Amino acid sequence: MSRGRTGWGLPVLLFVLGTVNIAAGIDSLVVGTVALANRRWRWDRLRVDSRRLNVATDSVWKWNVEAHTNIAPGLFDRGGRVTVIGGGEYHTSTDSTRMQGGMLPIPSTSYFGETVIAPFPGAGLLVDGHAGTAYEPDGVETVRASAIHIDLGEVFGVERVRLYPRLDRDHRSAFPQVFQISSYGEEGAPLVMTRDDVRRHFEVISSLAFTPVLRNHAPVVDEPFRSRPVRFLRIEVSEGRPWELAEIEIYSDGTLPPGEYTSDAVLARSLHPIWGRVLHDGRSVADLPIVVQTATGSTPDHTLYFRRTGYGGDLARVTARQYGRLEAEERGPARRNPEWSSFETLRNGIVASPGARRYLQFRLLMPEPGTVLRQLVFQYTATPLVLVLAGEINPSRVDVGRDTTFTLSLQANTRTEKQLTIDSRGFRRLRVNTTAAVHEVTAVTVRDRPAPYLVSYRPGRGFDIRLGQRISRDATFVQIMFRGAVYRDGTRFEVQAQDVMLAEDGLDTLYQVAVPTDIEPRTPGGSLTVRLTEASQQVRLVSGVAVRPPVLTPNGDGINDEVQIGYDLVRIAVPAPVRVTLYDLSGKEVYVLFDAEALAGAHSHRWDGRDGSGRLVTPGLYVARIEVLAAHETVVRQILVAVAY
Repeated sequence: MSRGRTGWGLPVLLFVLGTVNIAAGIDSLVVGTVALANRRWRWDRLRVDSRRLNVATDSVWKWNVEAHTNIAPGLFDRGGRVTVIGGGEYHTSTDSTRMQGGMLPIPSTSYFGETVIAPFPGAGLLVDGHAGTAYEPDGVETVRASAIHIDLGEVFGVERVRLYPRLDRDHRSAFPQVFQISSYGEEGAPLVMTRDDVRRHFEVISSLAFTPVLRNHAPVVDEPFRSRPVRFLRIEVSEGRPWELAEIEIYSDGTLPPGEYTSDAVLARSLHPIWGRVLHDGRSVADLPIVVQTATGSTPDHTLYFRRTGYGGDLARVTARQYGRLEAEERGPARRNPEWSSFETLRNGIVASPGARRYLQFRLLMPEPGTVLRQLVFQYTATPLVLVLAGEINPSRVDVGRDTTFTLSLQANTRTEKQLTIDSRGFRRLRVNTTAAVHEVTAVTVRDRPAPYLVSYRPGRGFDIRLGQRISRDATFVQIMFRGAVYRDGTRFEVQAQDVMLAEDGLDTLYQVAVPTDIEPRTPGGSLTVRLTEASQQVRLVSGVAVRPPVLTPNGDGINDEVQIGYDLVRIAVPAPVRVTLYDLSGKEVYVLFDAEALAGAHSHRWDGRDGSGRLVTPGLYVARIEVLAAHETVVRQILVAVAY
């Protein structure tokens, strides 16, 4: 085998779908309905944290909702509630103790006291969807100056609020005249609160704040507003005259904020598993409208909890359960265990976290309404490729777009600290995933000696190396030297060791991700991420705009018959829409060179002097306009192109 360029690629990274194949070395860790007998893997008992979604024994889900619909009638089914907080303290000044209607003094709205009725009589009438039924404070002997506190049971995108009394002749004038409507979009809004609490938690909805001076004069209050996340709605009536409400309608825009679920650590039966594909009902989770992230570790404690001892800044380690029982002043920091990896998003439905670690934690992001997830299956193989695969890249800080020679150093260990050799497969293939522009792999060494290899390039995604020998000995040192350029700060080089195994229905490719470690003593670092220099971080998003040659002479003599319009895209993390267009000096469009999405890197487009209909343009100056639609801005750069005959 000889080194050099080749066009062949590696097999697709897939684990077997369907039945778990123990004979082939594939095992599974199941969360959800199949494993209910094991309390550890139930959704509700496995939860460490969750927000804006519902968690049950056998599933996690988000409510379904349609746009422009009244979501108030279903709040009790979602676990919501309607609560009234009666008026508390009274003002003692002359202005605020006058009588209204000969019944009640005006209570202060600076504090709502202990009179809480939840749910109060008639609560269901406010959200029952029937305009002929109504809630009256006098009918249930509740103070007229009260706050109605509505919990929708979930956070919804809300765009409109509508409220009104019974609209027949006897009741249409009995509407609240002095009141305020406000909302809160997160969990945990307290029922009883001071005025400062209200201001801290709730935001007034649009102009819905009626005062004794600027009163409400309409029986039906219908207020559309810019959509906002709402979990709690608060209607605070601050007058003592009789009033009623038949309906409080809350209209959704059809969206729900993304729901989040974080699990506790789960344990594989293998001591050194290689985590593989994640399935749902026998299919890859890549087909579902959810995002799955995983982290792996060698201990069950993914988070370390500390108690303040009271002696200076001393901290004492405690368990998660003990931490939850501490008083607020005793709670110290909660820190991520350094023996655990950070969360990584699955790639094509396959775990991207480091393998050969027995504990796994997962996190879900569920953005779509109506999504239900009943089961997750995490597949793994019992025998790792190596016990630990460590890596680093140097240099770790470069100038943007500069052609640089990089050294990727790897070390494969097959022994524990007790010098016990594990049963490992070893590997012959390496996949390097990166958005950097890799020009050429120049050398590969194994144990500091040149090694034969084949390389396959994947432009914009990295490259693959097939080694001439299997890496299976302990402490084997591998280095890959290559030339390339970086265009985005924080460009990652994810390294995967790969091997092929025989399964029931064919071949599977296993992989193991390298952990960033300082393994090369001659160079500082220990990272697989390359940063841009400070000067490079100030470079504009579109830079290096140039035309080569400077003059286009499309006369067919083979000299300067076409030009290359080049530019660099810098600091973009995902493909961005790019349009490159030629105009004459009057502003008329001549030709569209490029109109598609592009990644960070160096780009070049050829123009042969013809317009959109294929005719040669007349001599003169033309403008090449490069327009890039970035995340929050549109960047435009222009350069002149001269045409002569």
